[in-house]
Amino acid sequence: MLDRAVFRFSIDALVIILGAPSVRGLALPDAAEPSPSRASLNGLDGINFFNAAILAGFGPYVAVYLAEQKWTQENIGFVLAASGLAGLLALIPGGELLDRARSKRALAALGASMVAVGAFAIGIWPSFPVVFTALVVHGTTGASLGQRSLPSVSA
Repeated sequence: MLDRAVFRFSIDALVIILGAPSVRGLALPDAAEPSPSRASLNGLDGINFFNAAILAGFGPYVAVYLAEQKWTQENIGFVLAASGLAGLLALIPGGELLDRARSKRALAALGASMVAVGAFAIGIWPSFPVVFTALVVHGTTGASLGQRSLPSVSA
């Protein structure tokens, strides 16, 4: 009995620390809700596929491109690590932004546009400040467009 009380207290404390809403008293969704259309599900599959390609494949290509531009390994590692750290720090705020946004499709389009502009900037001006800024924007955008959040785009 004591173990169950300690476990419940631990879960409640974690909910309070993280600022997450309590799960007690939440109603389950109605079973009569309409399911998404086939076209919506196909669009979601497409956006997930291309988003995964952008988020996972961008770093190695940037590293090769910057090496061809005579960047040092230390500078390449630094900007790639900064991108990953920015993405890590933006996970919770990015998820909150997606939860609160009314137009999730517009937010996904904005994020993809920001990544495209960053990639274009890296290709045109491969200087340290431009690449650093573009990769940090890429990392923070990836946090809000990650695989965990995109299923809400079809809603």
